[in-house]
Amino acid sequence: MSSDEEHLRLSGSIGVAGWKSMRAIASWLLEEARIWASKRASRKVLRDLTDGELLDIGLTRSEANREVNRSFFWD
Repeated sequence: MSSDEEHLRLSGSIGVAGWKSMRAIASWLLEEARIWASKRASRKVLRDLTDGELLDIGLTRSEANREVNRSFFWD
């Protein structure tokens, strides 16, 4: 079976609207993963800043630790 035939067979089973919904969900998941990875990287950098560097950006060590320890799930 060719890929075009396979696509038609699958499209017929869930419909075009179903494929659009699946594509939208996949797009949303990828965007959420990108955001999570960006926040994770930022928190790693924040964790490694010195107290002086934190002061330069207007944060205390306590505030930085609170941010670093935030759960990604509730973010």
